[in-house]
Amino acid sequence: MVQDSKTEKISREIERLALAGEFSQAEHWHKVLLEQHPTALKEIIQSATCIEEQKTLKLDPDHITIWDSLYSQLTQEETNCLFYSTRSANVPSGKILIRQGKAIARLLFIDRGRLALFHTRGKDRIFIGDLSRGDVAGDETFFSHSTPTFSAGCKTDVQLRYLERSMMHTWKDVCPGLERFLEDYCSKNSRAKQLMSSKHIEKRQFPRIKVSGNLRAYIRLEDGKRSQENIRGSLADISRNGVSFDMHSSNPENARKLLGRILELDFEGLVTPSGAPLTMPGTVVKVTALLHNDFNIHIQLAEVIPVEEFTLNFSR
Repeated sequence: MVQDSKTEKISREIERLALAGEFSQAEHWHKVLLEQHPTALKEIIQSATCIEEQKTLKLDPDHITIWDSLYSQLTQEETNCLFYSTRSANVPSGKILIRQGKAIARLLFIDRGRLALFHTRGKDRIFIGDLSRGDVAGDETFFSHSTPTFSAGCKTDVQLRYLERSMMHTWKDVCPGLERFLEDYCSKNSRAKQLMSSKHIEKRQFPRIKVSGNLRAYIRLEDGKRSQENIRGSLADISRNGVSFDMHSSNPENARKLLGRILELDFEGLVTPSGAPLTMPGTVVKVTALLHNDFNIHIQLAEVIPVEEFTLNFSR
């Protein structure tokens, strides 16, 4: 009797929270019910059904209509999972949402308003195009650890929903295929990607060549000094304004945290035309996971390598 009283009390609380739209709390108590009263199958099933039904009833109909091409391909559970993983935001005209070269871990779903995309190269600012209702932004870097090729600013007031990358970790058990589907959807429907392609804008201004050799990378600290610890890597390719190297990290998160950091690169055995050791600073713009905790690190150099220096060390 005591057991029944406890499960009924928890079930009523779950229903109350679900009706109020407090789904994170409702799901917390549903987890408690599962863990502490696993034999209360009736209450477990009823409370789970109540949560999903209320989630469906409280979906934003305007947003779902705007993004029909996305949600119409999902199950109801996947629709609820995606929608309630996002947050709404109203952004005023003139606000910069994406800055070229600055890491962003948000995927933006534009419901209303217009975003202007532009690419900065040296002193030149190149207008790429506009995004508006039903367009996604941030997909260039959301599914990979890299930095944006362009900036995006609000041309008008913008109403949107955004997804934090960290939220996708919660999908693995309930909707395991949702992340892959969303990545595929963005790849096929990214207007920003199409606009970038039409403008023939690339991150690399100079051709890259395959190279071999070792280097040591030191993180530049806030005081401008280099860290005492270093990262050992092997060169993969280089251009006059970019380098990529491979490294191993037993902790993958440490490798991913390099994104956006300034590294000072010491190239072992290579020298400047004056005979000094070759050292160059640059910013990490992409971190690509390989196999067995190996990573490929892409660097945007702070300065273009002079032709004579590049020829001396890297031309074949």
